[in-house]
Amino acid sequence: MAHKKYIKRDGKVFGPYLYQNYRENGITKTRYLGIAKERKKMQVNLFWIAGIIILIFLLMIGGIFFLGIAAERGSGFAGELASKPPFDFLTKLFTTSSPVNVFVQIIGNSPPEFLTRPSEILVCENNAVDEKILVGDAEGDILDLLFSPGTGFALFFNPNPTSGEVLTNVTLYTRILNWNDIKNSREGSNGWAIYPKTISVRDDSEASDYFPANITIIEVNNPPEFDIGVRTIDLIKLYLKGEETNFYYDLGSELMLNGEETLKQDLVYNLTYQNGSISPFNISNLGVINISGNESYILSGNFTNYPLRACVNDTSLLALGRILHANISLCGNYGLNQEAKRYCDNFTLTITKENRPPKITSYNPFNISFHEGTNESFNRTLIVGGTDILYFNLTAEDSDWTPLDVYWYVDNVSKGDYKGLEKNNVSKFEYLFGCGISGYHTVQAIVTDGLLNDSVTWNVTVKYADCSGGVVTDGGGGGGGGKLYCKEKWGCDEWMQCENLYELIEKGWPGKDIELLIKERCDLLNYTKEFCGFQNRICADFNYCKTGFEKPPFIKECYYTKNPNCTDNIRNCHNGSCEVLTDCGGPCEACPTCNDILLIQV
Repeated sequence: MAHKKYIKRDGKVFGPYLYQNYRENGITKTRYLGIAKERKKMQVNLFWIAGIIILIFLLMIGGIFFLGIAAERGSGFAGELASKPPFDFLTKLFTTSSPVNVFVQIIGNSPPEFLTRPSEILVCENNAVDEKILVGDAEGDILDLLFSPGTGFALFFNPNPTSGEVLTNVTLYTRILNWNDIKNSREGSNGWAIYPKTISVRDDSEASDYFPANITIIEVNNPPEFDIGVRTIDLIKLYLKGEETNFYYDLGSELMLNGEETLKQDLVYNLTYQNGSISPFNISNLGVINISGNESYILSGNFTNYPLRACVNDTSLLALGRILHANISLCGNYGLNQEAKRYCDNFTLTITKENRPPKITSYNPFNISFHEGTNESFNRTLIVGGTDILYFNLTAEDSDWTPLDVYWYVDNVSKGDYKGLEKNNVSKFEYLFGCGISGYHTVQAIVTDGLLNDSVTWNVTVKYADCSGGVVTDGGGGGGGGKLYCKEKWGCDEWMQCENLYELIEKGWPGKDIELLIKERCDLLNYTKEFCGFQNRICADFNYCKTGFEKPPFIKECYYTKNPNCTDNIRNCHNGSCEVLTDCGGPCEACPTCNDILLIQV
């Protein structure tokens, strides 16, 4: 193997000298090969030759452009020379008298790009948008997705922000879109409503992409739904107070309040027995039930129960003068169409000489509740895990044999009901508080005949259960045993306009914890009091998991300016929407992208 060796002598370095190692009879020896001067000389010569070639090339380029300018001006010796062969060919090759279209792209950061761009998204009334969009980014940057304008309804994206992949499948979704959304944006007699939206994506390097999309809600005809519930006329009040006791119910007006589009005078009403036979009571052509209580309606004994059925027929969309959407047949997949609908509701009317309250006869769990009807109270609490499914049930009876209605509440919020509970029937209720929930809560059941009630209340202590990673815990107490994991699906509205934090503090808002957090963030960013701002947005879990492990940020600091606009050189929110990049997108003109086919003139 050859190697170099240098020798120092009298402060000078000589060499390099080439030597080679070799083995002879098991012994390593070295032989001298000579000095390497010729190779060094060759390297130096190659360096000078390359330098001269580069210099000549630069002089040629400079001369050609000089000739090109002279040829364009057409004067002097240089101008004449440039117009003669072979220089005329070179000047035409490297120069031009017309502008050149040049597409400019900054190398180093590839902008994000929508690889699917639906121009129209169709959704049937009473449904939610659920559209898949493919987003790409060559560097795998973390991307933010936005929409504008913020009017009408919000668009949500999952995931948002993305997790830093080259390709990401993003789900675009909304809340359930209903008749009010159509009414607010309908044009003329169209059986649909269009909401123009701009969907944008951006990275942290001020690069973005966008596409416009019309979200079209297709109108369908909804049945005229209603719920009358159990009713009782107590004639004892008539005897004691001398007042006529009656049952009055304005069904037509209730339907109008619930969004029924057929006018109440154009609806067809019917009131019969539940078996379809004619009842002794009537309903007017405007949908009013008005029954005056008197003993003639008590057929025998002290009371009579009337099992009644109220039905309503509306009209079709065509009868309402609607122009049907060309794709309304798509809504048939959900059992929806434009045809006239009929809806019926069964209820019981009891007329009694003296009404007596219903009575809860049994309930479970038993020894950890407060029973209002008997004043039974147990100083025990049902202790459960947040991920345990709780089971409750009860039985009840009524002295007038009235089929009862049962309403279930959790922390005084209605969560379910049972209609027509009769003796020996059981009303059941299941509930899950959810992971991440803890503390003291109540579950209550109210049984009613329409006038008088009975109730039972359970005290529940919920132990905290961690849902991270899908982990659930076993339950305690007498109501659980089941396990359930709920996958959160969060969506957030646009960020609201930035407000000055210190002005909000003077008004008594926000809370102290938020105040300290925003102040800390402003200090880190060197925002003075004048510019320290606060933003918030409304977020909701569409799967109603009752947890917040994946809840997106809903507050943040911001750079406050009194009158935000599209020329303030600040990326901010105003006019009901947020800018995508600084002073473009959202409420401003669209941001330039590598996909908008715009060319720069030079």
